[in-house]
Amino acid sequence: MILDFPILSPSSEDASRAALAANKQGKFRPLHDAMMAHKGALSKEAIFDLAKTSGLDVETLKADMTGPEVSEQLAKSRDFAKRLSLNGTPSFLIGDAFIPGALSKEALMEKIEALRNPSAPKNP
Repeated sequence: MILDFPILSPSSEDASRAALAANKQGKFRPLHDAMMAHKGALSKEAIFDLAKTSGLDVETLKADMTGPEVSEQLAKSRDFAKRLSLNGTPSFLIGDAFIPGALSKEALMEKIEALRNPSAPKNP
């Protein structure tokens, strides 16, 4: 599960709102992935362009971004982050293990495997 936790700038708030609103159209993952792959600043214009190329109805997206459902989801994410004392992204919660900070895919997979199978030998 991905929880949006916008902390970097007003544009990160816009991006989080757009991703959550995209979910109402069944397009969370396509828009999320497009925004993560985007090079440069994520202005509202860039977000809406990415939304359009991701197959979203942009006018519906704009309306949903300011709706109470999206605001409530962001409030829940902020509360969850506060309870875990998160102060940065990305952060991972795998089982009972909290892993702050970015990891390579390989390092993340190693952590997951180690948590799934604690008796497995570790890589040197």
